[in-house]
Amino acid sequence: MNRLMEFNPETMPAADQFLYASIICQMVTHAYTWHPKVFTSMPMTKAGSRRLASQYYAYAKHLLSTLYFEPPTLVACHAACNLVLYHLESGQTAVLYIYSGIAVRMAAALQLYSPKGIERAAKAEAGNLPVVEVEEYGRSVLWLLYFLDTAASHLHSRPYEVRPDEPEISSILSQGPFPFNGDAHQHLFQWLEYQACAITRTIRKTCFDSSVEQIPYDAIADIEHRLTAFGVSLPPLEATDSVWNLRCQYVHRIKYQGLWILLHQTYLPAPISDKRCTDAALAIVDLFEAWLPHIDCYFRPCVHELRQASDILLYHVEGPLKTIALDGLEKLVKVVLQTPVHAIARTRPFVQRLQQVLALHGRTTD
Repeated sequence: MNRLMEFNPETMPAADQFLYASIICQMVTHAYTWHPKVFTSMPMTKAGSRRLASQYYAYAKHLLSTLYFEPPTLVACHAACNLVLYHLESGQTAVLYIYSGIAVRMAAALQLYSPKGIERAAKAEAGNLPVVEVEEYGRSVLWLLYFLDTAASHLHSRPYEVRPDEPEISSILSQGPFPFNGDAHQHLFQWLEYQACAITRTIRKTCFDSSVEQIPYDAIADIEHRLTAFGVSLPPLEATDSVWNLRCQYVHRIKYQGLWILLHQTYLPAPISDKRCTDAALAIVDLFEAWLPHIDCYFRPCVHELRQASDILLYHVEGPLKTIALDGLEKLVKVVLQTPVHAIARTRPFVQRLQQVLALHGRTTD
């Protein structure tokens, strides 16, 4: 942070400039949408935030092209991860896999998948900083890359590039949250995110493997046991003043229910899968409604689960659960339209489709 606060293009290394630009382009539109108080001393408009983000993104791409054939650094790998976040934030998901792939290749060249590789990369980056602190930074970059690789691969139905089944990677990732500034609930959030990603990967490898004709029942049962244990580990729903505690309560309960849908959706209309998916979809509706008074920018990572629940409820619209399904869809659309991203949401095909279905059945959401 201290290095970046002294921003000077004439003296700052290109990798640090790349990180600086990637942070600004990723955060400025995010902050304008979800944290407008940031701009109280610097008036900002929606068009201005987008223009500024685009300018810094163009600068980041230019810097990436100049750094691409240079030896990679931890800072450059982190910056490439930020570009994935930028495109997630802006809804331009078609290029996620490009930047996550660049970050993965940088991490491989740095050998971040081994403790010794992280140590070497930290020593090269440290400068005047304690190497042990930079090692923590290196591990956190690997964690971020693991999360982003899971999201990008899932979104594009492509193979994972960060493979924690390799012993050295697993040993690094399974060490748990790192002692950066932040409360215990922030560290718990990271750990729960890791568990959710691990279960997501197991489900995709088990249930979406085209080379396997029939999936053994025992494999599904094992995943269900893991999912149940994950659900038990989640903090209880209760009043709290901690934003990270709220995120642990709602974000990961929503993800937990989404994992039940991911596991069973391909087996519909099998009765047990129908029940699992329906129960999970209705639970997601209730969770979003309960979270709405406190909902924050971590709504964005839960949009995937909102769509999963919507798909299940749409499946029931023409069946015996029609009224329950329409009630659920109406609640979900109203949640979306009460968030700061309501204007963008109205332009999204899946939200428009939900509104059309509701309108056909005499329901309004405006």
